[in-house]
Amino acid sequence: MKLYKIFKRHYSPKDSEEWIDYFLVARDSEEVFNYLDDKENGGTWNDRNDESDLLDIYNENFEVIGQETYKEKMIRLGGEFFDEDADINDLFYGLTLCGWYEEKNSKDLYQEVEVLKRLNMIKFISEQEYEKFIKSKKIKSF
Repeated sequence: MKLYKIFKRHYSPKDSEEWIDYFLVARDSEEVFNYLDDKENGGTWNDRNDESDLLDIYNENFEVIGQETYKEKMIRLGGEFFDEDADINDLFYGLTLCGWYEEKNSKDLYQEVEVLKRLNMIKFISEQEYEKFIKSKKIKSF
């Protein structure tokens, strides 16, 4: 299991604001993508993931070096938060972008999760994953 930091940026007609929303314990970036798409975006990321509609990948010289699906792009970038090409037009009602990155400086995942749980800053992919995580280190329930 790995610890991921979840970011959000909200755009409104006159300004924008960004913050760290919470931390998520997951196996990999694909699990994070699926979790955020389901819990935060109402499935809109998967709706854009059409195999027949591949996106071009460009190098620093703006040459096409490959193609990928929308899901592959989001996993590579870490969400729309880090997408320079994200569509932020028509902000009358506002727009919130999500993103993530793996917290690689994690020294003791179990201790960090315990602290973040007390601060109400951590989420798990599912309740079952939370229970397995606790049992794996023989931690008493928070």
